Amino acid sequence: MMARTRRALLVGAALLLAGGNLWWFTRGKQAPEPDFVLGTTWEQVEITADVLPSLPRFDVVHGGWSDRGRPISAIGDRVRPFHGDDVISEFKPRSYLAIAIAADEGPQELRPMLLDLARASICDVAVVQDGMKPGTRGGVYVDIQHIVSVRDERGKALDCIVAQSAAAPSSASR
Repeated sequence: MMARTRRALLVGAALLLAGGNLWWFTRGKQAPEPDFVLGTTWEQVEITADVLPSLPRFDVVHGGWSDRGRPISAIGDRVRPFHGDDVISEFKPRSYLAIAIAADEGPQELRPMLLDLARASICDVAVVQDGMKPGTRGGVYVDIQHIVSVRDERGKALDCIVAQSAAAPSSASR
């Protein structure tokens, strides 16, 4: 009877440990939702040194874009066509917006900027941080980042969807 009792206790302890492990790893604790989600297009662009000072910047306080301190009325006019190879896939941008940000900007400054771009259907962005030094050819190379989604003021995720007009900019927007 002693072996039978011991076996029952060991089986009970094993089931208790297995149940505890199962609960621990499947307890459903969710990670906090991110303020924004960025992807990559696997493409780079060169921003020449002469263009760097005139890249648009977002003013979080005023909620608008500026060029050298002067307000920009329509940021969509700054979208540039992307001239990569001829293969256009779901990951290759048709157009992008080159912007500048301070090197110390964090999520509190980036979320409103990315939200403004997502609302304007500008989903592919080449971000130049202050302090980047032009290379030997006179420009900086930056990756084109794709804005997947951004949380709005109410905490709802807004997916960035490229509008037809943003996908194929006119020659006036170059």
